[in-house]
Amino acid sequence: MSIRGWRFLRHSQSQAEAEYAALESSNSQLQAQYDTLSKTYTAHQEQLAIAENHATQLQEELDNLQAKYVSLANLKKFDADDNLRVSFTAEEEFLSSRWIAGQITNIGSKTVKKVYVFIFRYNQDGSLMTSEFPPPVITNLGPNETAHFSFLVSDESFKVMVVGDY
Repeated sequence: MSIRGWRFLRHSQSQAEAEYAALESSNSQLQAQYDTLSKTYTAHQEQLAIAENHATQLQEELDNLQAKYVSLANLKKFDADDNLRVSFTAEEEFLSSRWIAGQITNIGSKTVKKVYVFIFRYNQDGSLMTSEFPPPVITNLGPNETAHFSFLVSDESFKVMVVGDY
């Protein structure tokens, strides 16, 4: 081989080594970037899992609140007397039932000697399941006075009817 050929090979070898070193350096930089991105991706996946879990919990809480809202909104109350107003103030979970609290306000000008609170419970098909007898009685409810009542229900729907005896 001639000297010129040797120089060319040495130059090509030097150039190849320089390119190899540059590629090694680029590879190291890319590997470092990949490691950083991999760690970031893993951290984001963990954050996503936490966020999805939180979203699931929030959805469950929302579903429970909506069920309570629908339950309270679907209360079928009857104010049999124009002077008595029935309102429901609370619904709390109690074991496997719901504790319903309400109040009756005398919005009339006369004292009501007895207020009968009839609670009718219904099956899912709308048929009467039971009614409380004798009904709870509130006595001597004066004008602008409020009395409280409460009762337990399971999954059944119910109606409350209030009758005043003057």
